[in-house]
Amino acid sequence: MKKMTRRNFLKGVGAGAAGIAAMSVLGACGNGGSSSSAPAETKAAETKAAETKAAETEAADKPAETEMADEVKWPEGDVGILLGYGSGGDSDVCTRYMAEAVSKELGVNFVVTNMGGSNGALAADEIMNTNDPEYNFLVINTSSLSINCVTGIADYNYEAFDPVSIFAAYSGETLYVPKDAPYDTLEEFLDYAKENEVIMGVAMGGTLYAVACAMQAAGYKFNIVDAGDGVDRVPATVNGTVDCTFAAYSSNRDYIENGDLKQLATLCSTRMEVEPDMPCICEYIPGVTVDTRFVILAKKGTDPAVLQKFNDALQAVYEKDAEYVENVESFSYQTAKPMTIEETIEALKAQYETFQGYAQYL
Repeated sequence: MKKMTRRNFLKGVGAGAAGIAAMSVLGACGNGGSSSSAPAETKAAETKAAETKAAETEAADKPAETEMADEVKWPEGDVGILLGYGSGGDSDVCTRYMAEAVSKELGVNFVVTNMGGSNGALAADEIMNTNDPEYNFLVINTSSLSINCVTGIADYNYEAFDPVSIFAAYSGETLYVPKDAPYDTLEEFLDYAKENEVIMGVAMGGTLYAVACAMQAAGYKFNIVDAGDGVDRVPATVNGTVDCTFAAYSSNRDYIENGDLKQLATLCSTRMEVEPDMPCICEYIPGVTVDTRFVILAKKGTDPAVLQKFNDALQAVYEKDAEYVENVESFSYQTAKPMTIEETIEALKAQYETFQGYAQYL
């Protein structure tokens, strides 16, 4: 047995004391300690943790898209806007108002080019295949986008694109008849169409064709014929080539004021503020409604920062350019406030689902 010296004894005592002290500290950590107030170091750590959490929460609340939009160097040259319809209609007017205003806001030219055909599908195909997606965008009306895949004109819907914004709206499709038609109200017109053939002129395969088929399925004797776009079928109604048609309210006010046509109803889901006495078709034939808006779309996979910056510019125009707002709202009788990207996606989805209901009539 080794002899215990004073030196070894004292060394052992010191080691034991250190072990007891360490165990006491560990015990205090495990049990929360017996002190009535936390040490200064603990308070500092808790404060630091709280500050870090607050900073992280603030960062999470700030949209990442906005940060990206602030950083992206776009546009650095002219931007093309391909409109899926001919010149002179509601879509053409509102798109050119938008392009002019955004050009001023972003300091480059937004150039509108018309490409009609296949209810907007030709222009849509062009943008889907563009090699320069950040500088070429599509404007199409939401009804075309929703109905083309129902009628078979296209095999895609809104999900084939990246949306920028729904930025304006049609004044609404109005049911027109010749001035000498034997009916003056929607009710009289529908009563007549139950017993007599009525030639309805529309653009075949599009939204109005689907509407006409739905009305026909409701028991009315419509002979549906192809009368072309609004610029063609409205004169055809005036001269009696067809008995009725649907066309944009804002583009055809002159015919009403001159007494060349009678307007009987709107396809909008609610009555227009400027024509509160004019009924909606859906008041008599439930489910037959069209609320058409204009949407800016990009090729799928376009830089999200570019999409957001374009949307931000539209929001800024609405807030700052009173002349633009006045021009659009006095023309279309609907708000010029652009939707956010998220709102646009939801609106496109809702209209697509509504238009799926027309498939049964086609």
